[in-house]
Amino acid sequence: MTAMYEHPSLKMHVTADQRDRAEDWLKEAYADGRISESEFDTRIGQVLSADNRKELNEAFYGLVHVPTPSQALGVHPAYQPFIRPEARDQAGRGAAAFAHFSVFILGLIGPALVYALSVQGSYARREAAKSFNFTLFSFVGFVASLVAGGITNLDVFGMVAFLIFVAWVVLTIVGGAKAAHGESWRNPAKHVIKREVLSEK
Repeated sequence: MTAMYEHPSLKMHVTADQRDRAEDWLKEAYADGRISESEFDTRIGQVLSADNRKELNEAFYGLVHVPTPSQALGVHPAYQPFIRPEARDQAGRGAAAFAHFSVFILGLIGPALVYALSVQGSYARREAAKSFNFTLFSFVGFVASLVAGGITNLDVFGMVAFLIFVAWVVLTIVGGAKAAHGESWRNPAKHVIKREVLSEK
C-alpha cells in the first residue's frame, strides 16, 4: 500500500473548491480527447460522490501521474495544485504581458507561442489571442493603406498607414501594461472587425 493511501489527510472531507477543480480538470481532459465520454461519465460520477480525498483521488487513477511529494501528502495534483494561487496569478500576468510586448521583437510568433503553451481559458491565453489578433489586423490595415497609396498616389493613404502604425505601437504598450497588472484589455480592432483568428475567450 502506497503512502498516498496511508496518509491521514486522505480521510479529510472534500471541499467545494477541490471538487470544482476536479470537475474542471476532467472537463478539460474530455474536451482535449484524453478520455472518452463513458470514461468521463464514470470519473465525474466518482468526483461528485466522493466524501474524502481518497475517494476523490480514485477518479484520477491511471489518468494523472502523481509525483512522490503529492503521494507523501495525500494530495492529488489534479484538484490540489502545489503552486499558490497568487504565484499562478503572477505567472499568468507575466506571460500575458510578454505576449503583448513580444510582438516588437518576435512579431506574431510571440503571442502565438504564449497562446499555444497556455491553458485553455487562462488569462495569459486570452491576452495572447488579443495581442495576436490586434497585431495581425493592424498589419493588414497598414499594408493595405500602403498599397492603396502606391496605386492612387494619394498622400492620405500614407498618413493612414502612419497613424495605424502609431496606434498599434501605443495600444500594444497599453495592453502589455494592463496585462502586467492583471487587467483586462479590450482589443480595439474588435470595434471594426468582429472576427477572431485566435479565440479571445
